[in-house]
Amino acid sequence: MSRRSEAFAEARRDAAPRSVARHVALRSDARESESLRLDARTVLTLFALLVGACGASTATTTTTTPTEEEPGPELALALQLVEAAPDPEVDMPRSEVRVVLIDPSGQRSEESVGVFSGICQPAALSNALVGVSCWWAGSGDRIRARKEGDTVVVTRAQLDEAVEGELPEERLTTVTLPPRATLRPLTGVP
Repeated sequence: MSRRSEAFAEARRDAAPRSVARHVALRSDARESESLRLDARTVLTLFALLVGACGASTATTTTTTPTEEEPGPELALALQLVEAAPDPEVDMPRSEVRVVLIDPSGQRSEESVGVFSGICQPAALSNALVGVSCWWAGSGDRIRARKEGDTVVVTRAQLDEAVEGELPEERLTTVTLPPRATLRPLTGVP
């Protein structure tokens, strides 16, 4: 090999790393500027959207304070029928009626409303969330439970086949509810 060829080959070997390094440096500069352009484009696009969204609204902003208070718990309400001990003097069935409230955790509170003669069964009664009707030999009772404010009021209206309609209601018990409670009736009526 001639001296000139050797020098050329040596220069080429020495130049190759520089050339490769230069090429890699140029490519990485191009990528950085391209990613900067992409980032700049993204930023400009987001900025344009933000400015457009803020300027497009003509509605005035007012602060509103909630007028309604937070709702209370939802309680299940039922009138439960329990067979009562028979009256030794009178041969007729009797049932104890209990007002039952069940809170969301499943905890029950029960209160006896009274013992009524006759066959008692759940009934859909007017002005009642839940109701029970008891009847035997021409007379009976209608027991209603309804919500009044933050209470459940249980009433009784007597029935007699000799009298048209119901006799006046009497209040049997009042059960206090938690503030703003809502009631879900469990009627037992199909």
